[in-house]
Amino acid sequence: MPIFTPRGLKIRISVEEAFSLMARLFPETDAQKMLKTVEGLDDFPNFLAFVTGLICYVFTVNPVSIAVSTGLMYIVGVLITFYGFFIIPCLPILAMHYSIHSRVFLLALTFLGFIFVGWTGVLAFFIGKVIAYLAGMLIELFKMKKMKKDLGIGFSLSEINFFNSYKFYANQQGISNDITVTDDEVKEGKWIEAFEDFAKKHPEAVQRIKLAQ
Repeated sequence: MPIFTPRGLKIRISVEEAFSLMARLFPETDAQKMLKTVEGLDDFPNFLAFVTGLICYVFTVNPVSIAVSTGLMYIVGVLITFYGFFIIPCLPILAMHYSIHSRVFLLALTFLGFIFVGWTGVLAFFIGKVIAYLAGMLIELFKMKKMKKDLGIGFSLSEINFFNSYKFYANQQGISNDITVTDDEVKEGKWIEAFEDFAKKHPEAVQRIKLAQ
């Protein structure tokens, strides 16, 4: 049975295992904050593309360079999320805030694009993103197949971002970042407190979990 983030992102990890991990962080970091960070990490490639597009617009870069730069940075974002290679510690938090207001940011970026580089520059930005998105899907498919061959199970970016989010906060709190959940953790039921706290804050997400049973 999968879990869902507040925004509806599906994570194919059982409720018991997912909330047993999050119970280690609770109450310093609740499930709401961790799962919103998962949403941010899921949007991390878009966040990097946004920053790249903004820089290109301000410096009036030509359309071809805008498309190439945006596409490359999107792919870099995909690879960073796969390997959890966040050199700058604040990046997951910035991505989370971007994710919450992504539509506003994108509209503002489009408006600035028309001012600085015209419609061709804006079009180039979106072409670069679309091509990179398709390439990112191929990378994700390849990585899932490789994991399934090596580990017997293939995780998508959603599950990997869940683990990345856990490790991010675990390192902040100075606790183990091992993502392996023991039988004792599940049986002890400590995860229920974290689950009930999340249910109070986001009943709609819990309803999705129940419907997925």
